Amino acid sequence: MQRAQETGLERSHYDHGEQAWAEVTVPDVAEGVKFYTELFGWDSHVMRGDADHYTLFSQAGKPVAALRGSAGPGAAEWLTYFSVDDLDAVAKRVEESGGTLVVPPKDIASAGRMATFVDTTGATAAAWQPGDHFGAALRVEHGAFIASELGSSDLAKSKAFYSEVFGIGWGDNPEYAEAIAGGGFVFGAMPAFMYRS
Repeated sequence: MQRAQETGLERSHYDHGEQAWAEVTVPDVAEGVKFYTELFGWDSHVMRGDADHYTLFSQAGKPVAALRGSAGPGAAEWLTYFSVDDLDAVAKRVEESGGTLVVPPKDIASAGRMATFVDTTGATAAAWQPGDHFGAALRVEHGAFIASELGSSDLAKSKAFYSEVFGIGWGDNPEYAEAIAGGGFVFGAMPAFMYRS
């Protein structure tokens, strides 16, 4: 659990199964950029690619997250990316384990390769095979990504899926499932009903 307790953690690599990146999709890009730069003190830079723009957020000159525009109206949604060694193999395991590929593996120029999927309980996540971009260069600090938390309708099913797809292990806390990869805490999972008041 050491990584969850460190502060000011600079990263240059993520092991297979670790969450390496987070991005938010918003209906109004300008408002989204304004909100997050004012909230966290982030700097923003628009990356121009093949078909659409991608706003990169940085803190102290280090990339921490990103923002993109959605195709239509709706609530903002955050998406986290698992770092993987072999994206094609992971995509195959997603389907073999009962998940659904939403965006099959594709190249993102020289940055890397990505795919998005829906797990066996309906949660959406993504996988990233790094190229030039390995993920967030700063973690576990004010304004930087720490970890995701999964609210699952079937915790046992969720744990089985992420173990099968990414080789994730689990801590022994019976009330809060702690996903373990690369020797440290990756994300937490708990029954969805616990989010309701």
